[in-house]
Amino acid sequence: MLNRRTFTVAAALGAAAIGAPLVYGQPKLEKSKVSIAVGGKAAFYYLPLTISEQLGYFKDEGLDVEISDFAGGARALQAVVGGSADVCSGAFEHTINLQAKNQYFQAFVLQGRAPQIAIGVSTKNMPGYMNIADLKGRKIGVSAPGSSTNMVANLVLSRGGLKASDVSYIGVGVAAGALTALRSGQIDAISNTDPVMTMLEQKGDVKIISDTRTLKGTHEVFGGPMPASCLYAPAEFIQKNPNTCRAVMMAVIEAGRWIDASLSNKMKMAETVADKAYVNTGVDAINQRILGRYQNGLGKSWDDANHMKFFNDGAVNFPYLSDGMWFLTQHKRWGLLKDHVDYLAVAKQINQIGLYTEVASAMKVNVPKDPMRSSKLLDGVVWDGKDPAKYADSFKIRALGAA
Repeated sequence: MLNRRTFTVAAALGAAAIGAPLVYGQPKLEKSKVSIAVGGKAAFYYLPLTISEQLGYFKDEGLDVEISDFAGGARALQAVVGGSADVCSGAFEHTINLQAKNQYFQAFVLQGRAPQIAIGVSTKNMPGYMNIADLKGRKIGVSAPGSSTNMVANLVLSRGGLKASDVSYIGVGVAAGALTALRSGQIDAISNTDPVMTMLEQKGDVKIISDTRTLKGTHEVFGGPMPASCLYAPAEFIQKNPNTCRAVMMAVIEAGRWIDASLSNKMKMAETVADKAYVNTGVDAINQRILGRYQNGLGKSWDDANHMKFFNDGAVNFPYLSDGMWFLTQHKRWGLLKDHVDYLAVAKQINQIGLYTEVASAMKVNVPKDPMRSSKLLDGVVWDGKDPAKYADSFKIRALGAA
């Protein structure tokens, strides 16, 4: 049986059955057995989900959760669309993509305050790399075309005056396939998540040129914290099972709170993720990133006081409307949306702020006063959500025809 105070790798890999159900005294669950699909369970992107399972937080809320691990976010999403899973643990922007296809999914809790994506160039294929313009005509590996790794790469390329069409994007996943693609020379650069990027850094395989795994890097690229992974589900599922969704949210938020609570907890988490059941690598490849110790692949290393957080008194988990609206503007910018939409209305459809607020209140977690927040992005433009159509049309670098 898992125990949160004496949590060890061996215990973490065993079966769990802890605690009394319904810790926060929520109403009867409409559905106690829930299936969650995830695209790469070992990714830092999804740590609160993994810890919720390992420490029995789902069971504490009266839930019997089955987590199915897929090779990538697109396959995990397909499992939910196809009906073999109830909920998806995936990138926030998938909810935006689905809206454009008239498939209405809603995000009900975030799992991180930074996209956790870094871009690195191959030290083997591009030893003389100088600036972003050098990437023109090159092959860039992303988790999947159209994914968040693709979108971040587009944003960074635009800083150097390049369009998405100036490079070739290749889907490489978020695990061993990504490592192989970079090391074998199949791609010249990579936009991916941890632990992949840290493992490439530690071997000197890449030079990091943009990094949203840190708060500082996220501020440089996005102007402030941005949604990372979230739990999302079909709107119909949430409407029919609100108490079940509240219980799932509580478990994930509690897991984030446990991770952030102490250095000891972070170290235990690193041991679990490094185990062969997940990443199968040395603990140092995990704990350095968890503890905020960074390196750029060229011998430079530094400590970041604002390292990875998964709770931060609830600030991590709140689904800001302005964030959803910003992602929509980028979809319009890059041609994924043909026409302007009612940005605020769509964001309200996607972000389950009411449901989140109810859960936060029950858990005595702070809720931001304003669901909109302002950011100054790397191009110097201030995003505040007041005129999203004008903002989306203001970019000189955009997809052809996305005007």
